[in-house]
Amino acid sequence: MLKALFLGLLGMMVLGSQVGAEAQRDIPGDFLLSPAETLYYDDGTPESYEGTWDAMCEHLPAPSSTPYPFDIIAVLWNAFDTSSFTFHIWDDDGAGGLPGTSLFSQVVNPPFSGWFEITISPPVTIAAGRVYIGCLTQVGIGFDETDPDINEAYWDYGFGWEPIWWVGPDGDFLIRAIIEPTPLQNDVGVVEITVPDTLINPHEPLDPEAIVQNHGVLDQDSFPVLCTIDSAAIQIYAATESVFALASGETTTVIFPTWTPGGPGNLYEVSICTDLTGDALPQNDC
Repeated sequence: MLKALFLGLLGMMVLGSQVGAEAQRDIPGDFLLSPAETLYYDDGTPESYEGTWDAMCEHLPAPSSTPYPFDIIAVLWNAFDTSSFTFHIWDDDGAGGLPGTSLFSQVVNPPFSGWFEITISPPVTIAAGRVYIGCLTQVGIGFDETDPDINEAYWDYGFGWEPIWWVGPDGDFLIRAIIEPTPLQNDVGVVEITVPDTLINPHEPLDPEAIVQNHGVLDQDSFPVLCTIDSAAIQIYAATESVFALASGETTTVIFPTWTPGGPGNLYEVSICTDLTGDALPQNDC
């Protein structure tokens, strides 16, 4: 929840008093439109190139800063040479969490050896869990054998998928996925409380204010935005304003009726939240 914590009577000066408040804002990073995130286990440098088996893949980690659902928009691959191959993205819905449903496949012709990028079009949406990325071709893939090894590399040489480290070297393939949050149809939220600032003066009127963004794919005709202010667990202020005609990706500033804080020493919590009916991601409303 977006909150501002205001503390009165921060200090005193000899020739006069300095009375104000510090504000602490807490915006959950998981629920903002984060930039692209890269999923990987390798350290970026191959100690060898593995490719003598019929099928190879890397079981990539879950995202650390991107919420579900997310889109895989590109794959980074470290190739031994320019030999063509067909790569796959598999769901982890196979027996025992192994590669199952093929979500995407594409013939690739590496432009050179080493790292290159494969654009995933259209993006592959992942609603939950982790994915495997690899190929069903005997082609050299960069392999990271430097400790610490996560050992999420798998192969299939005719007997089903199994971890390479069971009978081969420890390590991970140099295969990575670039992801970003999946655009939702209906999703709005507060991205910043701009008023009150981090310092307020006792008895000085102010108009609470916040920036609201339409994160969703669809334009929004109208929706309410609520502002509440609490002091000592008692609500002392509540107001609602409406946003009209907010296009996808656009922001607007919402200004609420005037509020006047009390005297020094008071503690206030300010919360401003959107309230769109059918919002697909309510976690980022505030």
